Amino acid sequence: MSPKTLFFFPLFFSSAVHAAQIRTLDEMKTLYISISGQDLTRITVKGDRILHVFGNTGDYALETDESQGQVFIRPTQQESKKPFSLTLTTEKGRTQDLRFAPKDQPAEALVLNTADENERENLKRTQVPITKEDVESLLEACKAGRIPLGYKRIPIHVHSSREPYPLIQELKGDILRCLIYEVKNSFPSLSDRNNKQLLKLSEPKFVHSLNINKHDIIAVLIPKHILSPGEKTYVYVVARSN
Repeated sequence: MSPKTLFFFPLFFSSAVHAAQIRTLDEMKTLYISISGQDLTRITVKGDRILHVFGNTGDYALETDESQGQVFIRPTQQESKKPFSLTLTTEKGRTQDLRFAPKDQPAEALVLNTADENERENLKRTQVPITKEDVESLLEACKAGRIPLGYKRIPIHVHSSREPYPLIQELKGDILRCLIYEVKNSFPSLSDRNNKQLLKLSEPKFVHSLNINKHDIIAVLIPKHILSPGEKTYVYVVARSN
């Protein structure tokens, strides 16, 4: 599959290739975290905002982002890679003790999760590594009309008037799913070429029109971007399974 025909959304790379460390807040214990010894590490609390950070300020440099309620830290003891501790409090009254071990590694965001058990299970699934090869293999199977091992066909409900393009097939696995949409230029064909109405497709606009969670979408394949009157194509969307 030509990489020029496959559009990967930035969210895919931020969540899979440069994965954040996602941990669950637990006020009864200290969380032990490995962080970059030389780069800034972003710390954010999902569904909350960091209010204060306490610790030995000689162990780390701190920058704050008050607009987003998050902080950025970088160890100052780069030569010894000395572990250090800090405690943060949030606007909703949560407190968390953290123990950091600086390592020779790229910076990864630290996301402290406050979701319920169901959301925690969803977050576990989002941490499963997904490669471009996984996505491309699923798309090749969908285009060929095959059902890959580990996937099943999901029954399609009646097309909703809220969606501009009918969903004609969905294959779902434990981690990924592929949705196939039929797109047709229904404008009547005219003999006068100057009056011909072309339908132009783009990946961001197509995704914006869908009635699904945009954050789950990983990649979109549009084989034909310009349709003449009467022409149709199929658009393939790869997303995370819910």
